[in-house]
Amino acid sequence: MSTTATPDRFTSLPDEHVLAATVVALEEHGFSVEVVDDLDAARAAVLARVPDGSSVMTNTSVTLAETGIADAINDGGGRWESARNKMFALDFATQAQEMKAIGGQPDYALGSVHAVTADGTLVIASASGSQLAS
Repeated sequence: MSTTATPDRFTSLPDEHVLAATVVALEEHGFSVEVVDDLDAARAAVLARVPDGSSVMTNTSVTLAETGIADAINDGGGRWESARNKMFALDFATQAQEMKAIGGQPDYALGSVHAVTADGTLVIASASGSQLAS
């Protein structure tokens, strides 16, 4: 097994000045930004932006899992329509096309980005491309 050392600049949190400048850059690129202090606040901020009754796809994401966002959507007691649950209730062998349509056309798709740059760019990558359809 081999490991790769990750430079501190990729693992440390930005200082307040860098964070503020990044927020401005993101907003200049048309993103709505809300900075929060913890996972509970992040979950509340995201869920507040998704209207009740919306069809929501939760893409595979450690961030969505760790914040509880995925559980809130997929096990939310009907507040939202979970596209993931609807999709996986179907039979892949006979209903693959319908599954693709459900997963690719929700009202909202939630996922995470892999990097946010100081100049306001979001970097999203996917090994299979499955998160990119919606």
